[in-house]
Amino acid sequence: MKKSISNILPDRDKLMHMILCTYIYAFNSQIVDNWIALLIAISVAILIEVYDKISGKGTPEFKDAFWGIVGSFIPFVIDEFVPFVIDYIK
Repeated sequence: MKKSISNILPDRDKLMHMILCTYIYAFNSQIVDNWIALLIAISVAILIEVYDKISGKGTPEFKDAFWGIVGSFIPFVIDEFVPFVIDYIK
């Protein structure tokens, strides 16, 4: 099987979950501590899939929750560790 970049990247649905949780984290991190914003975004990622399962309106998938959690961690890591690295380099 030929490997390509499209095999690594998530499909459109997973990407939307990732972007949504990134925005949820970014919004909440302006209001509350970064750790709390991270917990809120991860909770939303999981609760979306629970809602899909309970309501029957969507298709609950582990991968959707996974990509939502990834989307939560990306800005968290940037917020928490990039300033530390920059200060360390100076």
